[in-house]
Amino acid sequence: EQLTAASLALRRIRESEGATFTEDALSDQITALPGLLSTPNFLQFSGYLDVSETKHNFYWYVESENDPLTDPLIFWTNGGPGCSGFIGFMGELGPFRPQHGLTLEENILAWNKIANMVFIEQPCGVGFSYSDDPENDYKADDSTAAEDNLQLLLQFLERYPHLAANAVYLAAESYGGHYLPTWARRIVEHNAAARNGTSGDLQEVNFGGFLVGNPYTDPLENMKGMVGTYWGHQLVPEYMHREWQDNGCADSLDAMKTPECSSLSYQMFELVDDLDPYALDYKVCTGPSSTSEESLERIGQAQRDALTAFIHEGKFKSKNSARKDGNNNNNNGNGKNSDNGKQQQKQELNGQDQPEEKNDTPLLESLDSAPEGLTYDACTDDYITKYLNQDIVKEAIHANTDIEWSECSRDLKYDRANSMNVPMEPNYQFLLNSGEDLKIMVYSGDDDSVCGTIGTQSWIWALGLQVTSKWQPWKYADQVAGYEVRFAGGFRFATVHGAGHEVPAFRPGPALKLLAAYLADAELDDARRAAQAARAAAAADGGGG
Repeated sequence: EQLTAASLALRRIRESEGATFTEDALSDQITALPGLLSTPNFLQFSGYLDVSETKHNFYWYVESENDPLTDPLIFWTNGGPGCSGFIGFMGELGPFRPQHGLTLEENILAWNKIANMVFIEQPCGVGFSYSDDPENDYKADDSTAAEDNLQLLLQFLERYPHLAANAVYLAAESYGGHYLPTWARRIVEHNAAARNGTSGDLQEVNFGGFLVGNPYTDPLENMKGMVGTYWGHQLVPEYMHREWQDNGCADSLDAMKTPECSSLSYQMFELVDDLDPYALDYKVCTGPSSTSEESLERIGQAQRDALTAFIHEGKFKSKNSARKDGNNNNNNGNGKNSDNGKQQQKQELNGQDQPEEKNDTPLLESLDSAPEGLTYDACTDDYITKYLNQDIVKEAIHANTDIEWSECSRDLKYDRANSMNVPMEPNYQFLLNSGEDLKIMVYSGDDDSVCGTIGTQSWIWALGLQVTSKWQPWKYADQVAGYEVRFAGGFRFATVHGAGHEVPAFRPGPALKLLAAYLADAELDDARRAAQAARAAAAADGGGG
């Protein structure tokens, strides 16, 4: 009751500031959320947006804690294809994460600290999204996903008209490397039609660009990155890696699928099978699962295995990908990898005062003294799934209570052959040459092998863009957090050292700093670069004397 009163009071404050909530928006407001131990200082809304007459896609909108009426609006989806954006919400960058006891712990480094976040479940058939015509609507590809996501965006802005002028950005990871370039291109095409009046009275979107982490972009470059990362981490023997190179296995898709190369890749996968290939230096969840083998796989594992299985025609499936131990609602899946120091971290986080006013502190400066954030837990998926499948939670977030939520859809029939095989570089070239002044950031956790940094670097440099700010390290809390390079046309690439496939889950502090720098179009290390420039100028003056 206290949370309900607080949320309604906060809505009245927001309305006094100029927000206009439609009746549909008001019916979507979350007024009480089970397991939430504190009263948030932001509004939340969730429900369904109709992307067609028969497709009902689910969304969860959380306001910015800074200035929700003017802050950017970011739409987040996960990959797969066919995995829920709530993986990112509940396991990575949302304002709270489910814990073993089904409570929600605050994430002090959530992305809604500085932006309005809309987490979506797409394509139709993923998560709580559903169709009245599943036989037809659960068939999807990159093109239909892009069109449906455009319609979802437009429907959202119609439901929340006070956000129509806000800058809109897209964000994702993994197969988001396909979702976002195609979705962004569809938005650019839509805006051109809106300006030209060629398709009736269309609403133009104030589109600013997208940022994507560890993207699946090009199957060939992806495979280069995977094998290169195995070799870089010294997980495979020299002779095997040399044989891979001598056979030209990464020269073309056809070469990659020859018997020799398929055999070599299978041998490599066998060698790394007891590691998490998406976070090579992190522990895996080894304890009894709280969910059935048929319904769930570890966080993001289904989206990861989908990529791997496609590249190698289903010959490889990680031992760690499937549930094997039946149901156990009282076991936290071992989770010991995250226990050390976790209580101390909880005390540190609980000691932080929740901001009650708009934060005017420059975030890039304040982040350098911020804590790392919630500790990574390999078993987080257990908590997410158990939490979202409570009827009381489904009712609170206005979800269809007949749907059993899962991270990745088994009902979706995605046209992988005609989507995953298509390189995305032409879409990047289209967007960079569109004249729309878009900002595009690709970031990469360097501990991931499935969408490894090596492969990402390969296709990025092959774009042939002019470098405007050379490759240099950037820091978080006075430690090197990764490296960044910037190119002409608003394109930038950054690595995140020590992060796995889902960067915000492993390094939440650096991930938030990346977002802040991206939105502000600022250097990740302005102070560092200024000092270097000063030293260079001093050296030049000295040399001239």
